[in-house]
Amino acid sequence: MPAVDPRDVESRDFGPRIGCDVVNVVDISRSIDLFGRRYLERTFTAHELTTCDGPARDQRLAARFAAKEAVVKVLRPLDSALPWNSIEITRELWGDVE
Repeated sequence: MPAVDPRDVESRDFGPRIGCDVVNVVDISRSIDLFGRRYLERTFTAHELTTCDGPARDQRLAARFAAKEAVVKVLRPLDSALPWNSIEITRELWGDVE
């Protein structure tokens, strides 16, 4: 997974930034139904897909997508085409997401 190059991030404001987002699980489910593996592989990393697999897959993926949108809001990339799968949301052993 390529790291975000600091030169590709808006640099006019170095103050603290907060990103927050909410995603409708139904929207994620519909995208998966419509576009299948293509959507999943363009949006999530292999690790995210593996760790989110199971009965609550769509809910887990929706949570990660919301977190990715929050990351983009914080980074404010100059290139608006930042690939979603270049951002990976992971879970710590004790359950915290990072």
